[in-house]
Amino acid sequence: MPCMDVTEIVEIWLDAEERLMRYALHKQTCGRSVGEPSLLQAHLAGRTLEDILGMRPDAYIEAHSPCSPLEEFLVQKHFAAVQSALRVYMGREPGGPDDPCLAASIALEGDATRIEGHISIQITPGHIQPCGPCPRCD
Repeated sequence: MPCMDVTEIVEIWLDAEERLMRYALHKQTCGRSVGEPSLLQAHLAGRTLEDILGMRPDAYIEAHSPCSPLEEFLVQKHFAAVQSALRVYMGREPGGPDDPCLAASIALEGDATRIEGHISIQITPGHIQPCGPCPRCD
């Protein structure tokens, strides 16, 4: 049975110049990654927030084709999660409970800033294939 809570957690680490160092996207309930946990890491690392917000998933997909429909879907999800969390961090989206990204935490960790956002996915759970055994859903 698929998880009933399809909320995803995006974690983003920025360096002192507010360039993306790394990020991860995983499910809230079981902690499993959404595809590769950092699918776009090589493409986004070292970029400014404005650069990342200006990127289009379709341009990435075209440059890395051929992509399967699943790969395209995952690229879209990762871009949406990272961009939405950065817009909240920058004050361009509210980050409330009814928004695509709920601001969960922003913290300094040494010289890095760690952002955590909860990504709301409005999909009927019956349409989502199970990813494997999930102790919270059994």
